[in-house]
Amino acid sequence: MFIQNLITLFTGTVVAQAIPLIAAPLLARLYGPNEFGEYGLFIAVLAVTGTVSTLRYNIATSQANSDEEAYYLLIASCLISMLISLLILSAAFFISITDFFSAYNINEIMIYVAFGSCLVGAIQVFSYYFNRQNNFNLTVRFKIAQSLVGVLGMVVLSKLGALGLIFGHLLGQ
Repeated sequence: MFIQNLITLFTGTVVAQAIPLIAAPLLARLYGPNEFGEYGLFIAVLAVTGTVSTLRYNIATSQANSDEEAYYLLIASCLISMLISLLILSAAFFISITDFFSAYNINEIMIYVAFGSCLVGAIQVFSYYFNRQNNFNLTVRFKIAQSLVGVLGMVVLSKLGALGLIFGHLLGQ
């Protein structure tokens, strides 16, 4: 059973990561270096805030002593993620008032980071929770759907420039 679950997770992860890799030449034709630069800034900030957004309570979800405790940790993690996202949104508002990063498009990007970090936190929490429930097929389906919807969103929204990449990513989340 362990090997079968391992193969399921491995195969799903490979497929989910192959989708953007296969779509990369198309995305490179639709977007320029500036758009990818803004998207890279968004992803870099989101990587930090998304990891912190649950205060790592998502890991406790899979290690809980009972299903009831895991469920309460799931709820607490989602609420913490929302609270952290509101703090990021407040910081984005403060940054836009002070015009601190006027040379960059960070004011607008931080608003999307706030929303994205809440989504990333939820995805992390539910992934750990589904793994605790031994529901690996659902985890894999979500990963593949997330990747596919994200890439399709980026392609469809290409007329928006860097926002197309950001919105496509958020749609995938």
